[in-house]
Amino acid sequence: MDYNSEQEKKAHRFMIVFMILVIFVFLGVTAWNNANKESNTQKGEQPTPTVETTVEPEA
Repeated sequence: MDYNSEQEKKAHRFMIVFMILVIFVFLGVTAWNNANKESNTQKGEQPTPTVETTVEPEA
């Protein structure tokens, strides 16, 4: 790549590092939430359903 200035080079490097950091934070939070859900189900707690369905008997 051909950079016009040192400032542009630093900005590009910062942008790449920032994007990688955001990706790692997202993966870390996702893994942490999944680990918490697994530990809750191991304790015997039922996971809360997101959608409750009711079945109506047909007349």
